[in-house]
Amino acid sequence: MLKIKAVKCLICNHVIYSRHRHDFRYCPCKNTAIDGGFDYVKISGENWEGTDIEIDVSKEILLKDYADGVNNYGVIRPNGLPMEENNVPLPPMTREECLLKIFDEGEKINFKKLREINDG
Repeated sequence: MLKIKAVKCLICNHVIYSRHRHDFRYCPCKNTAIDGGFDYVKISGENWEGTDIEIDVSKEILLKDYADGVNNYGVIRPNGLPMEENNVPLPPMTREECLLKIFDEGEKINFKKLREINDG
């Protein structure tokens, strides 16, 4: 098991981690980003929490995954599954789609006001 620094986006609930010094990576809703791989950790965004995670893969596999552009690692969905299943990428989610997942079905969201707050 490899212990690495990661960040959890509190908007879309995805956990992201950087595999390489130049692996700048966003969560699917683009609220949170992480960079630095094993050399340093730089976290950008709002509404996130830092965490240490253990993954059952070697550092060499993570570096190769980054170098080859395979992207099987680096993002963990809220259900614990990797971002790709059977090598089929999941469709990207907009920030609004991610936010809808955290609100009850009948609740209205004023996205214009939300954008003003986030851009503020």
